[in-house]
Amino acid sequence: MIETAAGQEPGTRAALQGRREMGRERPNAPELTIAVSDINATVHAVTQNGGTVLMPPVVIPTVGTLCWFRDSEGNILGAMQYDANASVASN
Repeated sequence: MIETAAGQEPGTRAALQGRREMGRERPNAPELTIAVSDINATVHAVTQNGGTVLMPPVVIPTVGTLCWFRDSEGNILGAMQYDANASVASN
């Protein structure tokens, strides 16, 4: 993990990792994930503004909810709603 501002908010959070598929796409660019306050509003904004959801929101327990999308200009990006209390609902 890479953090700035001595771990204080606001700051930059990043991870160095190998390339991987985002949904069914394998981008030829650095992976960029944007922290958002409302993942569902973000998905709505993406689709309303010409973007495409590549991976619908998925909960990563103790981290938050992540989705991948292609914006209207073809860039592949992630959106993460951080939530240390996130958990997958059990049936």
